[in-house]
Amino acid sequence: MSTPTPACAPVRIVIVDDDQLVRFALRLVVEGERDMVVVGEAGDGDAAIAVVRETRPDIVLMDVRMPSRDGLSATETILGEPNPPRVLVLTTFDSDETVLRALRVGALGFVLKDTPPPQLLTAVRSVAAGTPSLSPSAVSRVVAAASGRTSARRVGSRATPLATGSRR
Repeated sequence: MSTPTPACAPVRIVIVDDDQLVRFALRLVVEGERDMVVVGEAGDGDAAIAVVRETRPDIVLMDVRMPSRDGLSATETILGEPNPPRVLVLTTFDSDETVLRALRVGALGFVLKDTPPPQLLTAVRSVAAGTPSLSPSAVSRVVAAASGRTSARRVGSRATPLATGSRR
């Protein structure tokens, strides 16, 4: 008789977003999965740091723009702690600066809030496994940055150069 394989512990997730409705929707999506559990929520970057310290999650779903402390600043602080969780940035702001700064501070993933739930869950699982996960638009921006080409930013209707600091 074979021994049953022990079930893996679920991925422990903290959701950080200043919009309570977004947090609620993300909780519904995540908790519909057998291999994931939400262990905490926060509405700004300062609260995120406290919740992460208290709950010790595996993954943080981190919004970017929030009151008090923004998500990227909070991500940098969280990732500077001993045994930090992995961070998956989940935002509506798809700009060169946002994508590149998220990666520079150590986020392992970057997806947009309009990502369909099955793809979001795939991104969470990838990041939990230590594999980077980027939305297609983020991949385009990273490739453009690595190759020295410019990419269009989704801000108004103007195309702007890739986070170079100058207009040239």
